[in-house]
Amino acid sequence: IKVLSDLPGGAWWYRFALYLRVEFLKVIKQTMPFPESSFLGGVVLGLKGGLPNYISKEFRQTGVSHVLAVSGLHVTIIAGLLYGLFTLFRVPIKIFAPFIVFFLFTFALIVGWPSSAVRAALMNSLFVLSRAYLKERGFRLSIIFALAVAAVAILTFYPLQLTEPSFTLSFMAIYALAMFSEPSEKLLTNSLRGAGLVSAVFMIFTYYFVVIIWRSAIVEPWFFPFSGIYFLLTYLFSKWLAKKSSFVSYSFEMIPGWLKSFTSSQVAIFFGMMGPLSAFYFGSMSLSSPIANMIAIPLIGIIVQVGLVAGIIGTIIPVLGIKIALMINAANWLAVKFFLGMAHFFSILIPFPRVSQPSVGSVVVYYGFLHLFFFWDSIKNWSIAIYNAISELLQDPDYKWSSRLAVGVATGVSVFFLGFWYSRIERLPDLRVTLLDVGYGSSLLIEKGSKTMLVDSGLYDSISEYDIGERVILPALSEKNIRSIDSVVLTSPLPERVSGLLKIFKNYKINKIYTPFSLPNDGKEVTFSEFVAKFSFGDSKIEENFKKDIITPVPPNPYLDQAYSSYNALIKAVKETNTSVVQIFEGIEIDDFKGTVRVAYPEGQQKRFSAYYDGTVILINEGDIRMAYSPGNAFPWADIFKTPLHLLMVSDLPYNNQEFDKFMAINSPVRIAISFRKPPRWLMENYYMNKRIDIRTMHFNNIWKSFKVPAFRTDRNGAIQIDIRSGQIKVKPFVESEEHPK
Repeated sequence: IKVLSDLPGGAWWYRFALYLRVEFLKVIKQTMPFPESSFLGGVVLGLKGGLPNYISKEFRQTGVSHVLAVSGLHVTIIAGLLYGLFTLFRVPIKIFAPFIVFFLFTFALIVGWPSSAVRAALMNSLFVLSRAYLKERGFRLSIIFALAVAAVAILTFYPLQLTEPSFTLSFMAIYALAMFSEPSEKLLTNSLRGAGLVSAVFMIFTYYFVVIIWRSAIVEPWFFPFSGIYFLLTYLFSKWLAKKSSFVSYSFEMIPGWLKSFTSSQVAIFFGMMGPLSAFYFGSMSLSSPIANMIAIPLIGIIVQVGLVAGIIGTIIPVLGIKIALMINAANWLAVKFFLGMAHFFSILIPFPRVSQPSVGSVVVYYGFLHLFFFWDSIKNWSIAIYNAISELLQDPDYKWSSRLAVGVATGVSVFFLGFWYSRIERLPDLRVTLLDVGYGSSLLIEKGSKTMLVDSGLYDSISEYDIGERVILPALSEKNIRSIDSVVLTSPLPERVSGLLKIFKNYKINKIYTPFSLPNDGKEVTFSEFVAKFSFGDSKIEENFKKDIITPVPPNPYLDQAYSSYNALIKAVKETNTSVVQIFEGIEIDDFKGTVRVAYPEGQQKRFSAYYDGTVILINEGDIRMAYSPGNAFPWADIFKTPLHLLMVSDLPYNNQEFDKFMAINSPVRIAISFRKPPRWLMENYYMNKRIDIRTMHFNNIWKSFKVPAFRTDRNGAIQIDIRSGQIKVKPFVESEEHPK
């Protein structure tokens, strides 16, 4: 690309902000090596790209990824820096207040005008302006008032921000600080004293010690309920000991005031924002977050301020400025390096579990109980006062009938809304089957009562590091409040069927795995020669050499390398989790789904498993409804499906074309759903299936519109949910298609 001209355009303020952004980035790149420079660019300038994936992953696991999203913390740090600099040079606040406001909003422009930065700039500006011009008039700024003003301002111009998680997270962080910091400090003061302090430290240390040693505990269904009860009992026991303690030589109230406030604010943010909203939006909760943030937040204050000073000096001072900035950022490099090391340490030390995503109603109930817990005395006093006032009104002859009418109307309205809310609660069907949209590959989720089965698990693409298990299946399980998986059925050793299971192993307890191929449970990896002896992937060159007893020692292409590494990783995971494995064939029923799920193919155990032709076919029956889930191999369908199916789900484009066309003409199912998207080119490089998939795709797209039955495809309809209730089947695609309407 050749730039022909660079003409100034747009508002001068925006051009000025972009100029500072570019110049600051130049200073950072010239004075700090990678990847520390990418981290500094992220926390100072809001740049999201450039940071290696493994560092971003460690930040998420440690619960400190919020430092990369420029938020109120960063803006407040900058406001404090500017306030301190002007005060240091004895500039009157009435003079420098407008300059602080200007630079705060300039910073918001530099980082891309996110709602968190705009909100923080508004709130800090209100604080500085009120302190500068309204202090003599007795005006005392309320944080909640400033938060409301910021919310109105942002939503007036950007109403869709209300749907963004960043908006809610940002505002709830400030709300938690404003509402719960003082009660948290009181709570800690009452419980962390003398023997109570010793007890609390011991109980918390014991909890983390057990989690670190017994890492698999986080996948148990009882883990989070037990953790909640454990910490509640820890608080109550420590509070009881603190009251009975006869010595107070060491207690929470003895530590410096700034450390008390900081600790209290971290407790408030965790319970008021980070814990519940991380579970609600992301289906995860970092166990190391409370500890890591005690280090991360003070440290990020130093890193941002030092980095900003280096950027200013390197930009405004010619020649010598960049050398001074280099010396400043040399010291800052140590702080950044320590931050990255801290995130790495905690991500390895303490596991990072998934949690079931709570519903909106659950979150509302949680915040209701949280307010009751922290403000019980105030709520009780207000409730008594309101009750007494209403009682007096009801007894007063002048207001007797009108007040009773008002109470009756209020009660009726409450009952109406409760009834409406209850009617909106989804009634679980007798059987729910969800064909997930996992890109290239397949995954089927079956739910019946309290039992859950996962059939296939999508692809982990080791080249792009995109993991379907982590990105699609885990969120689906979390959203459905599934805490354990009773059965996993793997239909073949193809990587797009099995490799996504590895991430699920680390987050969910799996009771049993069913496979049509042999899967050792001894944890010993197989060589590639042994792998080729077990499985045929149809590659003509490998098959010819295999007949001649010639086997290459390493996989010849990325796809087979993915298949081989996934199989060995699965062997290792089965051994580590002590999961039982059952080899299946025709006629076997899945233990937890007897009478519902039965294996229809293959006919028996294979000496050498053909990955494309020996894949498992399962029949799913609920009452009179008959469904099936099958690989794309259409050859055995005519023998297996002798009566029409209500729904046929296929985990790949059907092959061969003649057999599929023949089947649809003679014994067509009532509906058909196909899981398919084209694979990445780099995955299929030098693999014979690359061209075959292109041919199948062209053929299938040609005949797609000619289907006479409702047909669904995950590449066009997204996930497909099938509910069976009272003998009726309902198919719900998540994206409607005009070609085959529901």
